[in-house]
Amino acid sequence: SATVSSSTATSTATSTATLTATATATATQADRTPGTATPTMTATIPATVPPSATATWSATATPSVTATPSATATSTTVETHTPTATATWTPSPSPSSPAGVQVLSNGGFENDVDGDGVPDDWQVSGPDPTLVSRSGDQTYEGDFSMLASSLGWQSYVVYQDIPVNPGESYSFSGWMNVPRTSGWFRASAQLVELDTSGRVLNTITARDQTAATSGWVPSQASVSVRLTTATLRVQLRLQVLRADVWVDGFSLTRTK
Repeated sequence: SATVSSSTATSTATSTATLTATATATATQADRTPGTATPTMTATIPATVPPSATATWSATATPSVTATPSATATSTTVETHTPTATATWTPSPSPSSPAGVQVLSNGGFENDVDGDGVPDDWQVSGPDPTLVSRSGDQTYEGDFSMLASSLGWQSYVVYQDIPVNPGESYSFSGWMNVPRTSGWFRASAQLVELDTSGRVLNTITARDQTAATSGWVPSQASVSVRLTTATLRVQLRLQVLRADVWVDGFSLTRTK
């Protein structure tokens, strides 16, 4: 609502009079949301007022609005990160064998129960598993040995894996016989430490043979298992083989 103040001017004269008047009105507004209105009023009366005339002010309100800023809500998001638990696999210790006990299976190469020609419990990694066989032609002990034979430059590995625990110690021994060869080759009896993912951590060579032998020759090595070792591999590694290689009496015993 607005309250307007008006003025009434009365002029009495015997002649024509010139009257100029200006009136100011103030308007108030009860509800000033969102802004505050301050009206300005201007009154104009005729320039010539007849004698004995009564001039009446006529007011026109022209509101002038001043905007009052309204508050604007601003949403602020605070990002909270909750750590995701990551499972860590810790290998369980393998059952330990008593000290002095043979932990290799079929280390004398006597058994071939499945009849595939390869001594039981030994694996062949290479293009032609038939290059490895159980043989009775050359033996150091028992009735059979293992023969790795090739004249075609093949390379492959014959191995057996044994689960072990960190801090344990093992001793390896075995025998090798290379009665004939048709060229350069390499035959290596080795111990290989592997971690849980099968990555090679350490390789110890018990015997490295590159020429014919004059009968059976020994292979020996020992190893202290590393903290990250999960498997100890006993292997016969053949490289560019052009020979007949017999091995027998492989033994791996725990010493600590």
